[in-house]
Amino acid sequence: MSLILDAVKKYDAWLYLSLADIRLRYRRSALGPLWITISMAIFSISIGLVYSQLFNAKMDTYLPYLTVSVIVWTFIAASLNESTSLYCDNAPYIKDLNFNVFSITFRALSRQVIILAHNSIVILGVLIFFQVPVSWTIIYSAAGIFLLILMLVPVAACLSLIGARFRDIGQLIANILQVLFFLTPITWETTFLQEKSWIYIYNPLYHFIDVVRAPLLGKSSSPSSWLICCTVVIAAWVCQEYMFNRKRARLAFWI
Repeated sequence: MSLILDAVKKYDAWLYLSLADIRLRYRRSALGPLWITISMAIFSISIGLVYSQLFNAKMDTYLPYLTVSVIVWTFIAASLNESTSLYCDNAPYIKDLNFNVFSITFRALSRQVIILAHNSIVILGVLIFFQVPVSWTIIYSAAGIFLLILMLVPVAACLSLIGARFRDIGQLIANILQVLFFLTPITWETTFLQEKSWIYIYNPLYHFIDVVRAPLLGKSSSPSSWLICCTVVIAAWVCQEYMFNRKRARLAFWI
């Protein structure tokens, strides 16, 4: 836990590096980071036009649902996929500079949060265009994002540690996330599976997406979703503490 607190205190270092990563990625580009927003807008609208016809769904309700779902899922998937090789990619920082490993984790996650902030412009545009009623309950969506980040920090740290020891973990996580994309209510709604709700009920990622998505669409999340999210967050932090207390000393040898 001391490593985490030390990394939080030095937020200026990893936040500066994450901003530099975004600038470096889009340097010499006319639109710069706006390409993040444009790419997500094109993807969401294209998929929405096709899937609304396949599911015979109303565009004014389906596209906002799909847009929020895809953007939150992209944030989760990108964070988890990147974390599997995070410590290996930053081996010089760990071995030569004795850099705090959680600063590396925070750098990667803050970069994904910045991308999420860019993509939120698409959500705002869709909500305004389709006149989705939004009330003060939107603050629950901010709480949902906070819970999601609290979950991703320990999970990303654990995956980074496992990925340093077993290099195949990256391919494994990528394949699992591909399957979960179709099993999670992202492109389809829960009402489509009235008698087989277990397909998404036992999927923790569905609950994390729901506590962010529902308030943005003027709805309320199930109390059970909040309970499951809090339980997963606590379990993730306990698992992270256990793993790092036992294996962190070997990290320099693995990378």
